[in-house]
Amino acid sequence: MAGINLLPWRERLRQSRRRRLLGLLMAALLLAMAAIGLGVRYFSTAVEIQDARNAYLLREIALLDERVGEVAILGRERQSLLERVQFIQRLRHGRPVAGRVFEQLLLALPDGVHLSALTMKDGVLAVEGGAGSTEDISRLIRNLGESDWLASPLLSEVRSDSTTGRTSRFRLVIAPVLPEPLAQDGAP
Repeated sequence: MAGINLLPWRERLRQSRRRRLLGLLMAALLLAMAAIGLGVRYFSTAVEIQDARNAYLLREIALLDERVGEVAILGRERQSLLERVQFIQRLRHGRPVAGRVFEQLLLALPDGVHLSALTMKDGVLAVEGGAGSTEDISRLIRNLGESDWLASPLLSEVRSDSTTGRTSRFRLVIAPVLPEPLAQDGAP
């Protein structure tokens, strides 16, 4: 029995185990590479999906920004229209003022006083005229002060005519009283 060589059998067993180990290592390596490949693919797909979502959100944000710009433009147009409406309402409510002012001037004008010029600038009425005496001018100012449509008559100049000495030239400033708009019923 001493002549039996068991070394080749052990060597074949060792090589068989080594091949099996290398096969298992190769299988594990292939599985690891497949897992890494699948992981990379999964994450790249997730990134692509998120990029698509981000692009969609950016498009929607751009649309909303455009709509916000349109809303701002509409707001400015609305404000402009409101200003126009207010201007038209002021015109509508101030329409009878000229007629009323002339009527009140006529009613306040005493005998012996005549008007030569009327000018309206910046909401102030400038009146020029002549009177037989300064008492007539005082009566005119008193009558104008009692008017509902004319307020605060202010005498700015009085001159006597140098030729006759009786006729006085005068200039006064009056603020017409504009009626309050009737907001409840919309009637002037």
